[in-house]
Amino acid sequence: MAIDKLRLLKIRLETMKKSLDDYSAGEKATHITQTMATRFNDTLSEIGIACPDIKDLLPSRITSSHPQSLVGKANATYMDLGMFIDEIIALVSEIESGE
Repeated sequence: MAIDKLRLLKIRLETMKKSLDDYSAGEKATHITQTMATRFNDTLSEIGIACPDIKDLLPSRITSSHPQSLVGKANATYMDLGMFIDEIIALVSEIESGE
């Protein structure tokens, strides 16, 4: 049985979110790594391809600029990332419920 791409991407996001839930409040206030931002952005792009109907509803890509980029960090915090992931999971869940 094949699992559809959108469902697999949702599982990836749920796994990321589960990991974030273990972070302390202080850790959640820090900026995410550029690697984490890239992983999120890649997943965001894949979701946009798998379900073009929600592409315009997805959060913006996470960027990295000075001074965060100098230390390998992105502009978003782990708290921001968690909210973005919750938003995407809710959108994907809504699509799945309508299928």
